[in-house]
Amino acid sequence: MSTSKQATNSMFTAIRYLINKAISSSPHDKTRKGKVVASLGDNIYSVMLDGVVYAIPSSLDIITYSVGDTVLVTYLQSDDDQKYITGKGRSNLK
Repeated sequence: MSTSKQATNSMFTAIRYLINKAISSSPHDKTRKGKVVASLGDNIYSVMLDGVVYAIPSSLDIITYSVGDTVLVTYLQSDDDQKYITGKGRSNLK
């Protein structure tokens, strides 16, 4: 491989790395899949995410969830303290 081509490949690798790093650290909404383990009342549910149980409110009062339901949990601006259930998820989603 020529020196020019190696330099171009190295430059693209560095740019790709910097872009991925900027995207992963930028504040943006993230959605993850969890499982309802209890209903706490007042539209708040205990939801297991990655083996940890959190008390999370639902964003919609008209939808109720049952123990065992797979739900989608959105983190507002990637803030772990600002999460809410946005709807039901399919349990076969990976």
